[in-house]
Parts: sequence; structure tokens; C-alpha cells
Amino acid sequence: MSLVMRILVIADDARFRSRLQGSLSRLGIEVEPCSCANQALQKLRDQPFDALVCDVTLPGTDGLSLIRGLRRRGFTLPCHMVGGAALSGTLELMRDAAWQVGAQSFSPKPINHHRLGAALTGKGIFQKRSMPRDRFT
Repeated sequence: MSLVMRILVIADDARFRSRLQGSLSRLGIEVEPCSCANQALQKLRDQPFDALVCDVTLPGTDGLSLIRGLRRRGFTLPCHMVGGAALSGTLELMRDAAWQVGAQSFSPKPINHHRLGAALTGKGIFQKRSMPRDRFT
């Protein structure tokens, strides 16, 4: 088993994915990027990940629905939600919605990459967790 932390980053903005991948790679975290929920589900079927970072707004299935669906299937992987710059008063609503679907944290964009890296690697989060294939059928 590899000791390198592997996370799945789900965001439709290629520039955001690239910047996050660069920042987290410098912390020794291996990042697997994807642009939508369907891609994420396929990668989760095929590979183990230690955590995922998911944008709230995605094409097709949104990030909150993706996490909610994974939790219903018994998926226990730590999930960290990120979202666009919040309007006044919506930050708390977005954070609460992320927690209600089972996310460990919510960060508004622009996110602090160092803070996210600390959340991913600290507090006992780095434990190998995988989803049994039969949970997707």
C-alpha cells in the first residue's frame, strides 16, 4: 500500500483544478482531477482515494447531490466542498448544505490552498478508505 495520499478533485473549472493540483502536489499529495460527477463516479469505481474535494457547481449532477448519493451508498471517504464566491448571507447556507450532505468542510472560492492541504492531511483524515464496488450497482 502506498503512503502517498491520493485525492480526487472534482471541479468543472480546468484552471482551478490545475492550480489546486499544483498546490497540493507540493505538499506531497497525489491529485486525480475530473470535471464532472459522472467522471468522479467512474474513477471511484476503479481506484481507491483517501479524500475528495468537490465543487458545489458542476455540469449535470451538482456537487451536493454527488456527495449525498455517495453517502447513501455508504461511502465514508472524507469530502471537502468548495464553492464560488458567496453573496452576503449565502456562505452560511452553502456551508450548512455541505455539512447536511456529509461533507467535512466547505471553503468559498478563492480557497486557501494551504488551509485545504492542512485539512486534508491533518486531524486523522489520512487513512486509506475505499468504496466496495458492489455499492455502485
